Amino acid sequence: MYFDNAATTRMDDRVLEAMLPYLKDAYGNASGRYSLGYEARRAVNEARVQAASLIGAEPDEIYFTSGATESNNIALKNAEGALITSEAEHPSVVNTALYCKSTGRNAAFVKPDVKGKVEPKSLEEAFNNTAAGRTKDGLVSVMFVNNELGTVNPVAELADIAHSHGWMFHTDAVQAAGHIPTDVKSIKADLLSIGGHKLYGPKGTGLLYIKRGVRIPGLFNGGSQERGIIPGTENVAGIVGLGKACEIAKLETSENLRKEKEISSFIKEGLLKTIPGTVQNGDGEWILNFSFRKVNGTSLTLRLDMEGICVSTGSACSLGTEEISHVLRSIGLEKALAEGSLRISIGKYNTMDEAKILVKKIQSLTEELRVFAV
Repeated sequence: MYFDNAATTRMDDRVLEAMLPYLKDAYGNASGRYSLGYEARRAVNEARVQAASLIGAEPDEIYFTSGATESNNIALKNAEGALITSEAEHPSVVNTALYCKSTGRNAAFVKPDVKGKVEPKSLEEAFNNTAAGRTKDGLVSVMFVNNELGTVNPVAELADIAHSHGWMFHTDAVQAAGHIPTDVKSIKADLLSIGGHKLYGPKGTGLLYIKRGVRIPGLFNGGSQERGIIPGTENVAGIVGLGKACEIAKLETSENLRKEKEISSFIKEGLLKTIPGTVQNGDGEWILNFSFRKVNGTSLTLRLDMEGICVSTGSACSLGTEEISHVLRSIGLEKALAEGSLRISIGKYNTMDEAKILVKKIQSLTEELRVFAV
């Protein structure tokens, strides 16, 4: 049973089916001046239309990348001026902002509230009270949905504040696309990142939306692919898969969200009401983060894995470190609770029957682990 959809999702069978021809027979280079090349170029163009349709953009505003990490790097490293972001961002934003700061750029980090939300007043304070905020131009980058807590940020309001100061606004929408409506005009985003493997598409694919009129150079020198922003031979099969995933998401997001909320409500009620000392970190609806007092989150994760249930203790991009999640630190969660955290992220393939088994297993395992913790 897989409950770690915030880390990656299972590829939709329809996505795989769309990709297969471009992995075998239609293998042409999309820059080729022959029929195989033209076929590949047509497929890339169709995927661009599908991706644009999902987020309410124009096809020429979509740039295909190797994933959201590359998209975030392009956005932050190449935007002019200073940077303001939050302490609770994905590592691909936090670490990129820290890198930019190390090169001499002004950068400021906004502290989220106890739920992990970046409040508009906190962003306004950053403009008024930091050296970065007092510069003439720059970029604000705040994620749409927090990848560890599931908290939804008021991105349209944050974009308004950025624009009122003459700055651009970027949002990492990886955990939003395919779950909630993600329209660039409603969000008022100048730049937006999406990763394919978080909406039932292939790994190694993503996109960066760049609003018409915004000038962003690429990170690499090379050919003219993706209008020079991401040079290099296109991953045609991956791009086709991402496009198909976007097409499916546009059709099925509403129903998926209804189902995910139903399962989420059952899990929250089952854990919060029946396991003493349980708290929910953040206020996510399909990404749930819980802490269990006197229970080590890593131990609980490993025991659940032995029962055939996949969950996580936080972001998959933080594995390999023994430190408490920077997201949980940013919301001021006490060490004992942070060490007992567990992330459960629900996707369209999860069922209520699975949720019932999950709750029962967590109930029994937390009781068992607390006995050994005494």
